[in-house]
Amino acid sequence: MEVFSRGEQRILKLLYLCTEEKKFNTSDIMKKLLLLFFVIAASINLFAEKVSRQDAELVARNYYYQQYNLFKGALPYNEVVFLDVIEETRNGEVMLYVFTLENGYIIVSAEDAMTPVIGYSWESAYPKKKEAHYEWFLSQYIDNIAYLQEHAIEADFEIMNQWNRYATEDYTMLLDNREDVRNVPMLISATWNQDWPYNYYAPEDEDSPANGHTYAGCVATAMSMIMYYWQYPEHGSSSRQYYQYPYGTLSADFENTYYAWDAMLDNVSSGSNQDAVKAIAELQYHCGIAVHMDYGPDGSGAYSQDVPGSLNNYLRYHNASYLTRSGYSNTQWNNMLIQQLDNGYPVYYSGTEPPSYGHAFIVDGYNVEGNNTTFHFNFGWGGYGNGFFSSNNAGGYSLNQAMVRDIYPSENYPNHATGLTELTKKVGRFMDGSGPIENYLNNNTASWLINPQSANDSVEKISLFFDRFNVDGSDVMKIYDGENEDAPLLASYTGNDTPTTLHSTGNKMLVVFETDDTGNDEGFILRYTTTQHKFCNSTITLEEPLGTLDDGSGDKYYAPNSTCRYKITPEFANNLTITFTEFDTFDDNDFLEIYDLKNSTLLATLYGSELPDALTIESGKAFIIWRSDNFNEAAGWSFNWEADNVGIQQEEAFDAFTLFPNPAKEKISIAFESPSTENLSVEIISPEGKIVYRDSHQHFAGRYQNDINVSNLAKGIYFLRLSSAESSATKKIIIE
Repeated sequence: MEVFSRGEQRILKLLYLCTEEKKFNTSDIMKKLLLLFFVIAASINLFAEKVSRQDAELVARNYYYQQYNLFKGALPYNEVVFLDVIEETRNGEVMLYVFTLENGYIIVSAEDAMTPVIGYSWESAYPKKKEAHYEWFLSQYIDNIAYLQEHAIEADFEIMNQWNRYATEDYTMLLDNREDVRNVPMLISATWNQDWPYNYYAPEDEDSPANGHTYAGCVATAMSMIMYYWQYPEHGSSSRQYYQYPYGTLSADFENTYYAWDAMLDNVSSGSNQDAVKAIAELQYHCGIAVHMDYGPDGSGAYSQDVPGSLNNYLRYHNASYLTRSGYSNTQWNNMLIQQLDNGYPVYYSGTEPPSYGHAFIVDGYNVEGNNTTFHFNFGWGGYGNGFFSSNNAGGYSLNQAMVRDIYPSENYPNHATGLTELTKKVGRFMDGSGPIENYLNNNTASWLINPQSANDSVEKISLFFDRFNVDGSDVMKIYDGENEDAPLLASYTGNDTPTTLHSTGNKMLVVFETDDTGNDEGFILRYTTTQHKFCNSTITLEEPLGTLDDGSGDKYYAPNSTCRYKITPEFANNLTITFTEFDTFDDNDFLEIYDLKNSTLLATLYGSELPDALTIESGKAFIIWRSDNFNEAAGWSFNWEADNVGIQQEEAFDAFTLFPNPAKEKISIAFESPSTENLSVEIISPEGKIVYRDSHQHFAGRYQNDINVSNLAKGIYFLRLSSAESSATKKIIIE
């Protein structure tokens, strides 16, 4: 049976420590003991062994207010508004309180022997448990709390001091009495993920919810984001292959793969340009092969201890080493992380739950205020859940954590930009080449020609964005609306200017950066996108009895990410026949749907490279939808349509109608009687639906007779259309 509560034990410990002070006489000791007793008792009453929701909220508000104002920006105390509180429980007992904000959250321990604040974010919403292994991540802290409770371990003095400090009603002291404030902001700008489209090159598996591909894997995602930070290597070394059931042989040729760093972006989605998606997905897949990734539809895994060797053997990082947390104190472990981040090195970080569960992510920043240290975790979940977290364990609990440190390029780095670089991707990102640590070169001229137009594409304009622009005031960047410096100047910037987004008027843009010897700086990161021609924008209605329809791209590939709609509705048509002359789409990602417009019945869904069979729509009216995604375009499609049995009975429209010869080579003769006075039009319509001949008469009545010269018309099927205000008739003619 426990004689004293844990709170009482703390008081007795402090009393004992005070009696050990030999410099006090008995009277002084008694006075100090009484004062200390009441001070400690007051704090124990505020935070007993379990932390109430009300007390946790006060700590959360004070802590978030302090950290935001120290490291993020100005935030009034009354604007720290919590939207909701989530109680994370185990066996019915509250272990953590999560207070959510509009753009963030803060997690507070429900046990006062644990570090008060587990983590916080001002960049991401609080993740749902079922997503992205977050339940496992929180369980590391909950396990620590359960360990403290199970062993009745009390808070050490440092943790007690933190609880007391952030439980204050005087929040102003949190900024007035700050100590040793320092930080390294987030080094990694990428917010990549493991699912679609980042897993574009991962093995296909119909059981996977990630668009039919296995997941890229957290190990590969963390590795690749660190490599993206360094923009290194240009290409890897050696190759690797292995067999995995049921996917077969998986391989990567690192030596001969040149990674498209200039096409990669901080994040992509299923609607992003394929150049960026494929560049990122290739890098992630190669990282997976390097560590012998075990791919699967529910998740893909690899061993973190294999990361340094894989970086060394295949990806030209020769200094990385793997280090487990066991045997290190909180201070020792934190100091190693801080040293890496002070050097500008993001740290690969992992945690495991025996026997086989775990997650790999990145530590890429820290905030320090006094004895309070939090590290920024980039979880590799598309930015979801990213925030600052304590890496401390409490009460001797062993966290199964490890790091891979000293991930730094080994050869010919940095690769400073000099001369002319041509950028041919549809989207891209480029920089001065100094890397994230060094400054750019003095007395240097470098230029970048953005030239994304290819033989198969139709680029209308380029948009240029300035993601970072830290240059010396005497160094100049000029942007031209064309391929050389004779083109119109769009803008000229020095380090004293704040650049704005620029747009070209054509499909080329030139960026020139000139430096002198008076000074330099961190440099710049520029990003560009392109606007491609849209060959259709709305529903197009075609009423001719025959014609030609295509995707509109001509001799180019069709546009990505398009949805086009067409209605073919000839008057008085009994049926409509579609005959394809060209067909080339990229598998089932880009497809043509043909409906019977009268009853909305889907008649065909067409894709691939084989010419489809002719199709007849019985109602004589068709509705066609053409869709393309953002990946992989092709030459497109073209078809002719022809309406049969067009027009009402000719004796009901025009009397004594004659047409000869048919087929014709030189001329055709037509004749008919118009029984009433009306406006009359005689037209010949080409296979493309164009009117190639027209003869119009106002207030015509009586007999019409005409010889029409057709010798200048190309061979093919045409339609002769007679129309008036009251009636219409159409006749097929053949020109030989």
